[in-house]
Amino acid sequence: MAVLRANNNTLSSVTALPSGVGGGLVFLNSATASSSSSLDFTSNINSTYKSYLFVVESLVVSSDSSLFYMRTSTDGGSSFDTSGYQHSKILRYSHSTGVTGQNSASDVAIILGATTTNAADTPMNGHINLYDPSNSAEFTYVDYKITSHDAASSKNLYFTTGNGQRESEADVDAVRFLLSTGTFTSGTIRMYGRVAS
Repeated sequence: MAVLRANNNTLSSVTALPSGVGGGLVFLNSATASSSSSLDFTSNINSTYKSYLFVVESLVVSSDSSLFYMRTSTDGGSSFDTSGYQHSKILRYSHSTGVTGQNSASDVAIILGATTTNAADTPMNGHINLYDPSNSAEFTYVDYKITSHDAASSKNLYFTTGNGQRESEADVDAVRFLLSTGTFTSGTIRMYGRVAS
């Protein structure tokens, strides 16, 4: 088996990968919350990658019972669409054997997360996939998995998985994460481009 070598000896100096290397993730950007009304990604969403991964790390919110939203833009983040979204999701609760389904055929955003608590020891975590946003001939699709907790004193665990779309054939080049009420107190969202293999 042949050993593939990069063109330099240290990771910080690598400028090109050897033939045969493909796939994986490329870190592009991050947004860190500090009493932030939204976390925006207004660069690096383009035709370079067919799909993008957003990793949600320890997001704490200021208000109980807020919902985690995602919106898209076609003008580099100068404005974000506030209508024309569809989404469906399944919620599973740690304190219940039941499974709850929720959906909307027309909404102000893609709703990613269930009701949340503002407790610092139970932040939101998860990931969101964004597919082919630069393709102006198709709707823009996402799917996601989010772990959060409810606002009860017992801090019940929520698991939410679902998908959504922006009902428009458009070249999406920016994404905004926000809440139905309140701000992001702390935490980070990281954006990666997914390299085709």
